[in-house]
Amino acid sequence: MSDASKNRAREEDQDQDDLPRKSRYCYSDFDEPIIFLDSDDDDISSTSSVPEKGVINLEEMILEWIQKLPHLPRKVPKRLPPLKVLPEGLKRKPTLILDLDQTLIYSTSSRLSGYERAKSITVGLQNVWVHPRPGLFEFLKKCRSWYTEMILWTAAKAEYAEMSITKLAIEHFFDERLFNEDCYVRELESIIPPEFQANLVLESELTNRGEQAGIGKLFLKPLCLLNREQCFLVDDSKEMIALNSHNQIIHIPPFTGDINDRELNKLLPLLEQLSKSQCVTDDIARYHSEVKLREA
Repeated sequence: MSDASKNRAREEDQDQDDLPRKSRYCYSDFDEPIIFLDSDDDDISSTSSVPEKGVINLEEMILEWIQKLPHLPRKVPKRLPPLKVLPEGLKRKPTLILDLDQTLIYSTSSRLSGYERAKSITVGLQNVWVHPRPGLFEFLKKCRSWYTEMILWTAAKAEYAEMSITKLAIEHFFDERLFNEDCYVRELESIIPPEFQANLVLESELTNRGEQAGIGKLFLKPLCLLNREQCFLVDDSKEMIALNSHNQIIHIPPFTGDINDRELNKLLPLLEQLSKSQCVTDDIARYHSEVKLREA
């Protein structure tokens, strides 16, 4: 990497640190966190079964813990009413559910070069640039032609999410919009084994005690709360496997501003196929098996 490229990367990192990011904070206008243990040594494996002293990314451990969560209680209210019953003999298409941050868009405090369709919004007192993922508009047009129902479900706050999709003029693609208030919230400590809890520290730059009340929560998206027989979620957050079947989730690599990103375009053949699926979980299971074979 050239010196100029290194300097630009450092500048972008500094700009992004001004914002509450999906990869760092539970409490934010944006999305979900990565959690750290507090201590002195950085060189520690995250696969250790007993917490050692160090600052480590707990993503893999978190994934292991959340997959052991029990089923939701029946009393948890549904987020959407059921769809109308179709006439006998008609089969309803699956419902496509899309995440927002780092799946469809990327937000920073300054505009990234190359994004002519980036839009500026103001959330509270903070100015934010919202960048559409390359291929976003064509992606949504094609998906809308294939699916009779598309839902946006984000762990971001409604104000930020609504402003983002309205400024980008993509709000009309979605039949329903769900936000952080519609997520199923779990206290992080409730899923962490006791031997880890003593050393748990959430990295945050917040200082206001009232603001810190939201830290330590996981905002999850259980698809069983949507009243849909056949539905699946496209999301960059691996944590969304929590309270869902593995075969209801299509993971997409996070979008962090790369102008050469082509991940939405790569997904289109699969999404076209799934729009015609008679059993979406079976077809996603086959897709996951094919991916594993290619990666082996």
